Amino acid sequence: MADFTPQICVEPYYPTPLTRLDDILLHIHVEGDGLFRLFDPCSGEGIALEHLAHGLKARFPQATFQTWGIEISPTRAEDASKRLDYVITAPFEACAFYPSKLKSLTSLVLLNPPYDRSQDGKRFEL
Repeated sequence: MADFTPQICVEPYYPTPLTRLDDILLHIHVEGDGLFRLFDPCSGEGIALEHLAHGLKARFPQATFQTWGIEISPTRAEDASKRLDYVITAPFEACAFYPSKLKSLTSLVLLNPPYDRSQDGKRFEL
């Protein structure tokens, strides 16, 4: 697990509800028996991507699924490394993404970025 730990860890943590992931699974179709890479740049503890991967494996047993995550919190990244194939500890903004390569290397991107609340209580993305 690569470690690019930031000096300040962004909190709080808003995990994706598993029921929402079950809804997403209904809309994913996999063709073929190749390797499909699943990527979550805000992976938290890896629970959401692991859930998607297990659901896809159950529905499409002929395919191989590989999971990749990025997580800013060292503690959550350590947890994610127990659930996902590859995890980097870093803020996703610090990682270089090349659209031409990402498209050819990634089959699915799950993105639930961190959110916070403003002083007047409104929710906003960090």
